[in-house]
Amino acid sequence: MGIIDQVRMLHEEGLFSNVAILASLVKTASEQNSELLTGPEKYQLQVYYADALFEMQEYKSAEVIYRKALQVKKVLNKSKAKASQPPPPATSNDGLPSELNVRYRIYECNYHQKNYREAIAVLESIPAKQRKPKVNMALAKLYQRIGNERPAVTCFKEVLKQCPLALEAVLGLLSLGVKGTEVAALTINSLPNTNNLEWLTFWLKGHAYNASKDYAKAVSTFKSLESGSVLRENSIVLCCLAENHFLAGDLANAALVYKRVHSLDMLCLRGMDIYAYLLAHEKQKEELMSLASKLMAVTEQRAEPWIAMGYYYSNIPSRASRAVYFAQK
Repeated sequence: MGIIDQVRMLHEEGLFSNVAILASLVKTASEQNSELLTGPEKYQLQVYYADALFEMQEYKSAEVIYRKALQVKKVLNKSKAKASQPPPPATSNDGLPSELNVRYRIYECNYHQKNYREAIAVLESIPAKQRKPKVNMALAKLYQRIGNERPAVTCFKEVLKQCPLALEAVLGLLSLGVKGTEVAALTINSLPNTNNLEWLTFWLKGHAYNASKDYAKAVSTFKSLESGSVLRENSIVLCCLAENHFLAGDLANAALVYKRVHSLDMLCLRGMDIYAYLLAHEKQKEELMSLASKLMAVTEQRAEPWIAMGYYYSNIPSRASRAVYFAQK
C-alpha cells in the first residue's frame, strides 16, 4: 500500500487531524523529491489535506490548499490534452476527487469566512450545465442574501426541477414573491404520484399565506394541518402555527403553542427566541430561566440560547448589563 493509499485510508476513516499531519509531511517531501508522487497523486494529496483542514475548521488554510489542488489538476488536464486525449470533464470518474466538489468546498470556505461575494464568484465559475442542485441552492441563498432576487428565483427553480421536494427552495421562492400556484406547479403538481401527499398541499398553502402576510389564513391552514392530518404533534408544523399566531398579534396562543413545541421536543431551537420574548413579556422569570438553561445545554453555537438568556437578565434590573453581554454573544 502506497503513501497516498495510507492518506486516503485515514481520510475515509475520518481521522482528519492525522491526515493533516501526514499530508503536510508528504507534501513537503514531494516538493523536494519530484519522483515521490505522480501528478494525479499530488492532486489527491492536496485535496485530502485541504479536506482535513476544512474539517478542523481552518477554512482559510483549506481554501489555499484547495486552490493549489485545482492548479495541479489544470496542469494534468493540459498534459492529457497534449497527448491528443480529450480533457476529462470536471465530474470525471477517473478515480480522482471531483473538481466540482473541490470548487464547492472553496465556496464553503469563503462562506464560513463570510466572504459572500467571493463565494458567489466560485460557484459561478462552475458551468451552468454542470451545476448540481446543491450548487444552485447555495447560489440561490447567496443571491438572496445580497439582494439579487431575480437570479435567486432562477436558481431556486433549477433546484426544484431536479428535486421537486426540496422544501427550503420552496420557502425561498415564496419569500421572493413567487405565487403559490407557480411553486405548486414546480413541486407537488410535477410529481407522477401524489397519493397520500394532501398534507404537503396544505403545508405549501400555509406558507404561501404567510409569505403574502395573510396570517389569519396561515393560522387556520396550519391548525387544520396539525389537528386533522398525519402531521399531528409535528414540531415543524407547530412552529409554523406559533409563528403565524405571533405575527397576527395573538401572543397568548403563540406562547401556548411554543410551550407545546418545547414540551414535545426540548432539543428544538426554532422559534425559541420568540418564545423567550413572550415569556419575558409576561414576566414569567422562572419559566424563562428554565428555557434558557435547557437551550444552552443543547448548543452554544446558535443565537436562540443567548437570546433567551438575554431576555431573562433584561427582566432583572440589577443584572441588566448581563443582557447586553448575551445580546453581543
